[in-house]
Amino acid sequence: MNKKIENIDQLRAEIKRLEGRNEELKTTLKNDAEGIKDFFRPVNLFFNTAASFAKMKFAPPIFSSNGFAEGVRSIIAPIIEKIFDRISTAIAEFLKRRKNAVHEDD
Repeated sequence: MNKKIENIDQLRAEIKRLEGRNEELKTTLKNDAEGIKDFFRPVNLFFNTAASFAKMKFAPPIFSSNGFAEGVRSIIAPIIEKIFDRISTAIAEFLKRRKNAVHEDD
């Protein structure tokens, strides 16, 4: 509040406003601190690192909600699928070049 306080009622109103703002800021700070704490948990660091290497997003609660084996499967399956796609593309390119080389020899 930038206005000059002129009487006791305005002072009380300003105190209430500041107390409310104080509680709001406490809640925001607490949520931010919990978010930072959660971000730096070892499991979340693992997921963030794996996601950056695989260039895909993983949901951090995978292990707790689906069980460990399902969590591992859900992480490995997309990576294997990407590898398979790359291998398939490489084989297709090789066969295409081989076919073109055979036709050029004729």
